[in-house]
Amino acid sequence: MSLLTEGVSPSCKSLICNGLCAVSSPLLRSISSPVVVLAKLMMDDDVQKKSGIYPYVLDGDERHLNIRAFSNNMKREAYERQQGVCVKCEKQFRLEAMEGDHIKPWHEGGKTNAENCQMLCKPCNRRKGGD
Repeated sequence: MSLLTEGVSPSCKSLICNGLCAVSSPLLRSISSPVVVLAKLMMDDDVQKKSGIYPYVLDGDERHLNIRAFSNNMKREAYERQQGVCVKCEKQFRLEAMEGDHIKPWHEGGKTNAENCQMLCKPCNRRKGGD
């Protein structure tokens, strides 16, 4: 448990160790062992902010995890929905020349899911920045 609680506040650590964290997180409600969930989240490359795992476990808010990357399936779905056309410049591109972008910005609470994914060509996405 020490690896899983590294860098966690004493109060969070106490809640985790006592197993009281299984109430809020949708992920934890579907899996019986909080330790298994914590281990999976720690190993998940999409979780960019490991220190946010414990707050996520307690309240279910994904923003604690800083998950901003769209999966390849989400990007392909958006690409096909847009028929390969960049929503900014309206030019046609191959999938490899495009990047997934949040329709509702992530920093404003936009989810990283297929419904909130749009494809922009790389130059348009770079110019757009954090809009």
